[in-house]
Amino acid sequence: MCREIRTIKNQYQYDFSNLLVDLENDSLREKNEKNLKIEDIADYFTEEIINKNKDIERIKDYPYAQPIIAISNHLGFKNYESDFSLLGKTMDAYRNSSGMIAIDGDLIEKYDTDKILIINKNDTTKHQRFTIAHELGHYLFDFNETKDYKYYDFYRTENIYINATERRASRFAAALLMPRNTFIERYNKIKNTSNYYETINRLSNEFQVSPTAIDRRIKELKELGVLQDGQ
Repeated sequence: MCREIRTIKNQYQYDFSNLLVDLENDSLREKNEKNLKIEDIADYFTEEIINKNKDIERIKDYPYAQPIIAISNHLGFKNYESDFSLLGKTMDAYRNSSGMIAIDGDLIEKYDTDKILIINKNDTTKHQRFTIAHELGHYLFDFNETKDYKYYDFYRTENIYINATERRASRFAAALLMPRNTFIERYNKIKNTSNYYETINRLSNEFQVSPTAIDRRIKELKELGVLQDGQ
């Protein structure tokens, strides 16, 4: 396990339960406090893994897009594409999955690593990028190598907010792919010369995430109070 991941896990003593947002019982203040902590962790990722590692190169044509595949490689993962629609009947529940994470010592013989990410080849590149970031969120928050030797998770887009664990992984993915300070700066610059639809699409291109993810990110940051229309 790389230094950056271990640092975060040790800081929280491998217990990230205080980052689980309860939509029904948490007040807005409590939700924002938890989400801000997730934002801080994602910022740490950006600084320690991307900015301080020479082996991780920015995407040449998209300087604001996080090099998520390089990040996953740095964390020891190998990335693959697969057609999930071809899964057998015994795995019907996973046919519409966008991807999966697998951590298992038994994988080493076949993949030369115990950590793999498999992404649905039928999804767009932008969607695939969010899937990878989401699963890395699970790796950080939900896999405890001091207790568990194996970990598997399938990600389905329609389940993005199905429970607190999925919401936490998705919030991390958004904060990692669209770092708040950079995102706010680009949003404020673009919106001054574009309508909302144009702003969404330009940001989607710059950060290489879907327009839906951009729209949701704007709403998230407004709820946190760090992004205002009047800025």
